[in-house]
Amino acid sequence: MQTASNIGGGIFGIFMMWAIHDTFQNPFYTGLAGVMFATPNIASFAIGSFVDSRNKASLIRLACFAQLLAVLSLLLIQYTSTPQAWMYHAIILLFSTSGMIKSPSSTALLPKIAEGKDLIKVNATIRIIGTLTELGIGVMLYMLSFLCLQCFSPFL
Repeated sequence: MQTASNIGGGIFGIFMMWAIHDTFQNPFYTGLAGVMFATPNIASFAIGSFVDSRNKASLIRLACFAQLLAVLSLLLIQYTSTPQAWMYHAIILLFSTSGMIKSPSSTALLPKIAEGKDLIKVNATIRIIGTLTELGIGVMLYMLSFLCLQCFSPFL
């Protein structure tokens, strides 16, 4: 699951940097997008204690929901209004912060799910299920964006 999440986060990062650069043609906005991606990493020293003091399963659910909300809001912004730079930057910050919370939460939760000898098997199973789920969500989002484009194309 972590590998697919990292690949998805990387693709999201490349897309967002390209979208901001292509939309606004402003190096300041593009640089600010890079800062939005880096800001959660700067605050990462505090994430370990935050994750340790909270319910890991709830944090994972909340972080995944926040990332889904970020991607869906990006989709809605594209089809309902003229995108503003601050909207993109807020989405980047939400997505990046959620990813910084989700990774240590899932790592800290795994030893509580399985015993030491079953840890590798459980980890592999979770990664496979996570990858299939993420692929399914990706296909659904692609189909949703295609349908939205078909519905809104007469108005654009």
